[in-house]
Amino acid sequence: MRFQYQLSAVILATACCVAWLRCDRAFDLFDPLKGYEKSIAIEAGYIVHLKKCVWKDDKKAAYTVSFDDTRSSHFQTSAPELERRGMVGTFSLNTSYVVDWNDWRRLALAGHELASHTHTHVRCTEITEDQLHRELQRAKQEIMLHIPEIERVPSFTYPFGLYNEATHAVVREYHISARTGWGINNYDLSDDELLELKGRGVYPPYDMSYFNEQVDYAVRNRGWVLIYFHSISAEGLMDQATIPLDKYLQHIDYVKSMEDSLWIATQGDVADYIRLRRDAVVSSRVADPYTIELSLEAIPEDLAPNLALTINIVLPQSWQGHDIMVYDSQSGKAEIISSVENPVLIDVPQRTKLRLHAVDK
Repeated sequence: MRFQYQLSAVILATACCVAWLRCDRAFDLFDPLKGYEKSIAIEAGYIVHLKKCVWKDDKKAAYTVSFDDTRSSHFQTSAPELERRGMVGTFSLNTSYVVDWNDWRRLALAGHELASHTHTHVRCTEITEDQLHRELQRAKQEIMLHIPEIERVPSFTYPFGLYNEATHAVVREYHISARTGWGINNYDLSDDELLELKGRGVYPPYDMSYFNEQVDYAVRNRGWVLIYFHSISAEGLMDQATIPLDKYLQHIDYVKSMEDSLWIATQGDVADYIRLRRDAVVSSRVADPYTIELSLEAIPEDLAPNLALTINIVLPQSWQGHDIMVYDSQSGKAEIISSVENPVLIDVPQRTKLRLHAVDK
């Protein structure tokens, strides 16, 4: 009996403390931020207005650089040059061509994507359905077996760009997106369109100004441009599938110079973001006089778990000029963003609630 009385007293005292904190600061008992004097109340009549951003971080276009056919220059030259610039790429593997999986594992651990390009670089339209299943299944299984950190292989590249309705139906059983055609993609794609992505292949005469213009076109039209290479030659060699290093660097340096307008990401991440933006519902509410809550509902299946949806939200006028605390209720992490500009950009993660407060030090 005495234990039950003591336990009840502790619960009552804790509830009182929480209530006091909510009234005074609008933070819960486990608020990780210290040193703030008070929360700023939301003005009467405020209604949450927000919109989903077309691209991550509200960039004007998406850009993916890809590399086909499992060439050694990919891990020796292409990837290191990307990493020096803080960029990532998608590397399409024919798994029967892999000599040492450690070379490709290092790329995956550095943030690059490993996509399937079939097991043997077969022409998908010239084999039976059963053979295609075996090609796709084996390539995907080998990537995940040899690189255990990879839990999904969402991206595929058609060898020679060859596909038809029958191959399309089989590929969708294994992958979310597939590159095949020629051109630049719109920002709003259906699941079927994600399996017929357009790209721009880099071939002689290697006029890089042309490919830079494709990037500019994507920026003007809020599109998604995929530029793909084969071999990169550090020795300056050139043939139908090999581009000299200096030409390659001309292009990626131009892309890097455009990063204020470009979301530079892998094929898998861009395809996942399109699905998340297209299908997810942003739930928002004024939870109490000090707090706005945000979360995502109707999230598509089989997404990269750490992918967040960028939204543009109009904050209360009373919050203007104050620090905004964005608190993740699942991870317990919090960050402070500025409200100098209103509306503001916020990344809403999957399967959690964000709590927004305006605070004064």
